[in-house]
Amino acid sequence: MSHYFKALAISSVIGMLATGAQAATVKEVFNGEMLGTNQRYFESIAGIPRQSYGDSHVFRVQGCDITATINNGAVASLSMELGGQCQANLGTFIGDYAPPAGQTLTPGAFEESSGGGLSYLADCLSLCGNAADPSVYALWEGPRAAGFMEVMLEVVR
Repeated sequence: MSHYFKALAISSVIGMLATGAQAATVKEVFNGEMLGTNQRYFESIAGIPRQSYGDSHVFRVQGCDITATINNGAVASLSMELGGQCQANLGTFIGDYAPPAGQTLTPGAFEESSGGGLSYLADCLSLCGNAADPSVYALWEGPRAAGFMEVMLEVVR
C-alpha cells in the first residue's frame, strides 16, 4: 500500500513539472524574440511538438497551432493559423510596420500599416481539384529598419 502512494505522489510531481514547462500564452511563443533561438530553448517555452515534418514542428499553445521551422538547431521562421482566439501581434517582429494589436490581420490592413509593397502570389486560384484549397499569398519584404524581415500572409478560400 505504501509503494502505491509513493508512485502516485511521484507521478503527481512529474505532472506538475510538465505542466509548468508549457507556455502560458501565445505571446510567449509567437514573437520576434524567438527567431534565431536554440531549438531546446524554444521547446522549453512552447512545449513538445505535437507533429514534426522534416524541419517543421507544430506546437499547440492555448488552442492555437504554431509551426516553427528549425534549421541547424535554431528557429528560422514561425507561422500561425489565425482565427477565433488565435490572433497574431506582428509588432514584436516588425515594430511599427505591423497593424495595431487587436486589429484583424488582413492583406489590406497589413498593406496600410506597412506602407505597401506587398507582392501577391498564388499556387492555384480555381479548378484546383482535390489536391489543394485555393490560396493567395501576400509577401512583404521589410526594409533595413525592420531587419529585412519577411512576412507571408496566406488567405485560403
